[in-house]
Amino acid sequence: MQIKQICKKQKSVVEIEALRIQIEMYKISVHPYVVRLLDYFEDKEYIYLCLEKYYGSTLDHYFEVNSSKIKEDEIIKYAITIGTTLEYLHDNGILLRNL
Repeated sequence: MQIKQICKKQKSVVEIEALRIQIEMYKISVHPYVVRLLDYFEDKEYIYLCLEKYYGSTLDHYFEVNSSKIKEDEIIKYAITIGTTLEYLHDNGILLRNL
C-alpha cells in the first residue's frame, strides 16, 4: 500500500467537501488502468489516501527508455487507452491532478 497526502490548508470548506465526494466516488470505482483507492482518513491538516501499491514503470520512463523504438501504432494505442481511462474517470465524477 502507498499513502498519498493532500493538504487542506489552501482549500476552502467547499473545495474540501467536493474533494471528499470525489474520494468516495474514486473509492467505489474499478478500472484496470486506475490504481485502486483502498481507504482514506484525515486529520486537521491533511487527507490521506491509502492506495493500492503499483508495481512497474511509469509511461514517462517507458518512453524515455524506448523513445527511438516506439512505433506510431503503439503511441496511438497508449493515447486511446489514456483517453478512455480519463473518460471513465470523468464520467464517474473523478478528477485526478497527477497522471
